[in-house]
Amino acid sequence: MKTFYRDEMVVIPQELTIPSHEKTLRLLNTLRQDRRLELVADFSPLPLGQWSGIHAPSYVRSVTDADVDTFEAASNPVSDCMVTAIEHCTASMVAATFAALEFGCAFSPTSGFHHAHWAQPGVFCLLNALPLAAQLALSKPSVNRVLILDCDYHRGNGTNDILARLDDTRIVHNSLGYKFSRPAHARAYLQEIERVCESIEKRNVDLVIYQAGMDVLIGDPAGGGVLSLDETRTRDALVFSACRGGQVPIVWNLAGGYTLPGKNGIDIVVSGHLNTYDCAVEQFG
Repeated sequence: MKTFYRDEMVVIPQELTIPSHEKTLRLLNTLRQDRRLELVADFSPLPLGQWSGIHAPSYVRSVTDADVDTFEAASNPVSDCMVTAIEHCTASMVAATFAALEFGCAFSPTSGFHHAHWAQPGVFCLLNALPLAAQLALSKPSVNRVLILDCDYHRGNGTNDILARLDDTRIVHNSLGYKFSRPAHARAYLQEIERVCESIEKRNVDLVIYQAGMDVLIGDPAGGGVLSLDETRTRDALVFSACRGGQVPIVWNLAGGYTLPGKNGIDIVVSGHLNTYDCAVEQFG
C-alpha cells in the first residue's frame, strides 16, 4: 500500500507532540514490523497560492508564520517544526489523493484537518486538506464528483464551512459525526455506511476521500464511542469493498483516535487502524 510519509510530518519532542503525531508513530512502527509497507516520501509542502478558495490568505499566513493566537486556538504548541509538520501533512494528503487516482488506493497517515474553517482553526486542526484534495482532484478529466466520507467521531464543521464557501456541488460531504454518538447507534451507523457504499458501487462518485476515524471506538476519551473494534473493521471492509466493486479510487487517512495503549500492551487505536490498512490491502493489494 503506497503510504505517503516523511519524518517531517511528526514532531518528536514530548513538550511539542500532539496526540495525532504519537498515534502516527505507533502505527508506522507496527506497520514496519508486521506489514509490507511501501513508503513514498517524494512530496513537498504546497505553494501558499494552492490554498486559494480553501482558506483566507491572511489565515494561511498566520499558520505558516506560527502565529501564537492561531496555534493556541487549535490547542497546538507553537514551533517552526510544528509548522513544518502541518505543511507536510497537508502535502501528504494531496499527494496520496493523486496516487489513488492513478493506482486505485493510497494512504496518508495524517489527522488534524476537518475542524479547520475558512479563517479559523479548530481543535488540533489548522489547515484543511480534505476540501483542497477534493478541489484539486476535480481538475482531472476522470473526476467529476468527489465524496468526502468523514468517519471521525466528531463532525467536520470546518469542512462544511469551506465547502459552503466553495459552493461546488461536485463535492459531497458526509460527516457521520452529525448523526451517531453512542453504542446504541452502532446498527444505524453501519446501515448508513451500507447506504453510502451502495451509492459508491453505482459510481455516483469518481473518488472517495475517507477519514477512517478511530475515536468512534467505545471507550475513546474524546467521545462517547459508537462502535466496537470488530464493527470498525466491518465499516472499513464495506467502504473498501464498495470502492473496489465500483472501481472508484479511494484515498484514506487516520483522523481521530485518542485511547492510549493499556497496561496489557494492547493498543486498540492502532489495532483499529491496522484493520483499516488490512481492509485496504485485501481489496487493492
